[in-house]
Amino acid sequence: MSLIAMGRVATLVGWGVIAVALGTVIAVSWRSHGRFPGGVALLRAGMRSRLARFVVLAGWVWVGWHFFVRTSR
Repeated sequence: MSLIAMGRVATLVGWGVIAVALGTVIAVSWRSHGRFPGGVALLRAGMRSRLARFVVLAGWVWVGWHFFVRTSR
C-alpha cells in the first residue's frame, strides 16, 4: 500500500469519525428534550469569545486553501 493510498484511507476514516460524532451530538440533543444543548446553542456559546472566532476563521481559511486552491491546478 502506497503512502498516498494510506493518506486517503486515513482522511476518509477521519471524516467518518467527525460525521459519527456530529450525528451522535445531534441525536443526544434531540432525544434529551432540552436537557442537552443543541448545535446552534453550542455554536453560539463557542462564538462568544473573540479568540474562538479567530480560530474558526483561521480553520476555515486553511480548509478553503487545501480543498479549493491546491486542487484547482
